[in-house]
Amino acid sequence: MKRALALFLAALLCAALFAACGKKPAARPGTTTQAGETIIPQGSTLPGAAAAPGENDESGEAEIDDATEPPGQKSYSSPKRIPTVKEGKDYTNGGIPDGVAEIYAVDGKLLFTYVTRWVGDAETRTNRDFYTLFEYTPEDGKCHAVSPEVGYILRVGDRFLYDKVGVGIGAENYWDVPYFTNNGDWTDERQITGEQARKLISAPATALIQGKVQPYAIQRSGTALAVSLPESGEVLALTLDVRGMFGKTAPDGLLIDIRGAANEKIYLSVGCVLPEGGYIKELFVMPVTGGKPSPIRYNGLPIWVDPISGIDNGVIYGYSIQPNKTRVLLRVDTATDTVQLLATVRDAVWHCVATDEYVLYEIPKKAGQDALACKKISQQ
Repeated sequence: MKRALALFLAALLCAALFAACGKKPAARPGTTTQAGETIIPQGSTLPGAAAAPGENDESGEAEIDDATEPPGQKSYSSPKRIPTVKEGKDYTNGGIPDGVAEIYAVDGKLLFTYVTRWVGDAETRTNRDFYTLFEYTPEDGKCHAVSPEVGYILRVGDRFLYDKVGVGIGAENYWDVPYFTNNGDWTDERQITGEQARKLISAPATALIQGKVQPYAIQRSGTALAVSLPESGEVLALTLDVRGMFGKTAPDGLLIDIRGAANEKIYLSVGCVLPEGGYIKELFVMPVTGGKPSPIRYNGLPIWVDPISGIDNGVIYGYSIQPNKTRVLLRVDTATDTVQLLATVRDAVWHCVATDEYVLYEIPKKAGQDALACKKISQQ
């Protein structure tokens, strides 16, 4: 979630600085259900949908491309076969080299967003990325486009927030254009206002604190933690006791990232450059009322967490590097802080999600290989 939000906010910054081209689509009829929310009739053509270009597999035969499919909603034999169209002049990609933006596990399905169109012009200093939501089928590794191309897609709760490809967006109108939300099947599109979109994006995280689920925010300054509870206006002032972490007696040299809070606990990822060389990162937990952080380990070894991943539905995903240099993908249940082995892999791992049967993880893309890999969850 944090990774998607970081990408989203970066896109906002680009949009605020430079105007993007295109025309606002005409308003479509719908049934109003709440103030500012409109249901798009099922079966209607989605404005701004762009047809994804075809592709060929290794045999030279075309991939699945049924003429009855909605524009852009195609299937591919693997994520690496998904084409990305570059439009404009002298355009340079803004930083998603493998095309994969984010991965999700929603309602038992494995989903990921992919940059299917890069638009930019160095002369006019405009740039914008467009995304498509795909479902990954672990049985055969194929992926099917669930959505048409949309702009700045972000998961908020159990829905996806996005804008439309055909909308001209610039600094002067960014929050005035209509936004939309949809479910994981992309069958329940609802139009919302820019103001409603802002509220969804800026909604605070929630966690079980002081016996009830409530919004919270955590700020750190050195070894001091401040947990703000906006509902009551209370601020819990805590001291982060770093003594003994990696043999350190002071916070100097420790890189501390707060992953979030859950079940009366705060989770931190702490990194350190070792005296003998090398770098290590470890997951720690401490009571939300304060106290000494305790490491969460697998077979006595540290658990590494993706740099920008957090707590998703009470679960933290990470990995541990074993003595034989292989990696094991892990799921940490914050209710009990128990660790479950998901799969053993030999690749470097960036991020992973899981259903009850499979774990989907992102790896650095190499020539001729996918940026996504999938394993069946180990039986424990």
